This record gives sequence, structure tokens and C-alpha cells, in this order.
Amino acid sequence: NGFSAIDRTNPSNVTNLTEGEEAEKIFAMEMVNGVIYGYDDAGNFFTTSAEAGFQRDYLGGHGMEVQEPYDEIKNFGSYVYYYTYTPKFTVRDVAWDASTGRLLALGCYSVIKEYYYVQTSTGAASAPYAEELEAVGGCAIYEVDLETGALTVITNIYTEGGDDYSGVYAMTVTDEGQVYVYSTYMDFIATINLDTGLTKNIATFQNLGYYGDSDCHSMAMTYDPVTKNIYVLFTQNGNAYFLFKYNVVTTMISSM
Repeated sequence: NGFSAIDRTNPSNVTNLTEGEEAEKIFAMEMVNGVIYGYDDAGNFFTTSAEAGFQRDYLGGHGMEVQEPYDEIKNFGSYVYYYTYTPKFTVRDVAWDASTGRLLALGCYSVIKEYYYVQTSTGAASAPYAEELEAVGGCAIYEVDLETGALTVITNIYTEGGDDYSGVYAMTVTDEGQVYVYSTYMDFIATINLDTGLTKNIATFQNLGYYGDSDCHSMAMTYDPVTKNIYVLFTQNGNAYFLFKYNVVTTMISSM
């Protein structure tokens, strides 16, 4: 984990501000009046700043409850599969809503499925596998208590047809209070109506060559009120990074 600065006039110009540190991975953060608010992978809520040398001050956590892990065994005759399911809740992004003066969080329920199989005739076991599955409860927009990190739900996120909007990994808010999210399910940027939770797909990355690549998904998105651009950062297995922008005025989308 480390902190970097991105040049507004040339967002591909990145300056490292700190060296990496051994700590819980940061999953979401936002700067408000010089203070950075964030959540790590374990659900802990913290603040930090440049003045504090980017040292984290932990204040609490999201407080969302999940089920206990559970196991399952399936016998397919020639092979027996052993599964472990670990439900989890993750704050995947946070964004400041200047129109209401509150910090919003994108939180999602999911299940980590870990498994291996054993060949019944030989007893040979496979290598372990793991994948993250969307879970009942889906994703929602929450308001963050800046003193404790506790979350209060504002609305669940739905498709225009009323189904759970799957694979939501990033969020940002314009100065006017319009919430945008990014879904890896169909590589769409969508707006959200916070009164109803309904989304409207407005832009897709399908034509930029990354649609259908299961290793390539959005890590973060942020709105720049000066340029009116939403910048979307993709990663591919954590080894390569790609930056794109969507202009909320022209509705143009392009790579950088």
C-alpha cells in the first residue's frame, strides 16, 4: 500500500508520495478538505492526510454483519468436490457528495467460494481454487458516519427492470449530487436515482477492447469538477493499468 498524486492536467503522470507499507489493503478512499477518509479490506474505517505523513488513524468500521462461513461436499462419482463459502461485505468505494455535505459509500455483499476436488479412484487432490460470487443483498449506496465509519443505507442498486445491479465496483459523485457507478457485469457506467435505486446505463467500454476480459475490471473512478471528466482506472490482474475518461457534458468516452 502506498499513496500517489495524479497530475490533473496530465492524469497519466503519477508521482509516488509514500513507499509501500505492510498493512491491510485500502479498498476505498476520498479526500475532503485535505482529510482522506477510507476503508481497508478488513472493513476498518480510517482517516489520514499529507500532514500526518499518510499514517492511518483508525476510528471504527462499517459495522455490517455477515453470515458465518459454511462448508459443502458434492459427490460426482469420479470426483468429490469440497467447498468452503465465506460471506463478506466490502466497502468498494467512497465519494463526497458536495450537494448534501455527506460521504457516500458503495457497499456490496459477496461470497468467497474456495474449493478443491479429489479423484475417488486415486485419492489425488487438485490445487485449491477461489472465486468471488455476488450474493443476496447485492450492492447499495450508504451514508458514512465520519466519526465512526458506521453505514446507513440510502438505497439498494437496481437495474432499470428492478433486478439487482451486479458487479458494481466503483462510484463517484458530481458537484450537483449525481451518482455514477461502474459495473463489470456489462462494462457500463450508469447513473443512480438515490430515491429509487434504479440505474440508467449511459456509457460502455465494450468498444475499447476490454469488454469480456474477466481479468480486467475497474478499480476506481473519480469526478473532476474542473474538466467535467469522470476518470476510470482499470487494472488487469494488478499487473497492468489503464486509464479512461468519460465527459459528463459531451458524453464522449476515450482512453488516455
